[in-house]
Amino acid sequence: MLYALVDSDNERLLPQANQEDDSRNGLQKLRNSLMMQITDAEHMTLMRDAFPLLNDPKILAENLRIWRTDSTKIAYDFIQEGLKDGSITTEYPQEAAELFSLLFNYWLAPNFYPITTLSEFKHRIHCLGLIMDSLGVPLIDHDSDMEDRLAEGFFLLTSNPQ
Repeated sequence: MLYALVDSDNERLLPQANQEDDSRNGLQKLRNSLMMQITDAEHMTLMRDAFPLLNDPKILAENLRIWRTDSTKIAYDFIQEGLKDGSITTEYPQEAAELFSLLFNYWLAPNFYPITTLSEFKHRIHCLGLIMDSLGVPLIDHDSDMEDRLAEGFFLLTSNPQ
């Protein structure tokens, strides 16, 4: 259900994330993949509209499994690529990939951890960036508008973004 919708939407977005682009390093690919999904209003609106399906325990369990496996593997592959090319320096590639998936798919979802304002999203995304920085995966470019753009994307998940 929700995962089928998301899978089909991810098939639309992920090829655009330049996963096979040799001109980007692993960190750039991880950032780009994240930005492609979160800043895509159509994708985030689909997510918001599908979130009530997560009230069904079977659908929630399946999504938790996907977040633990599929989402983590995508992040892990980019992190491994970043380790090889030097753009990522973590000693915890598996743990960083798991935290990436857990925090972006669960902690930033307002239906699980209610957030109601854009400033709350910005604060939480900044915190998430610091966590990833401390693991040697500088996911958030703090010198750009990346935090703002991610916050605006996640804010679309609220029931009434204004």
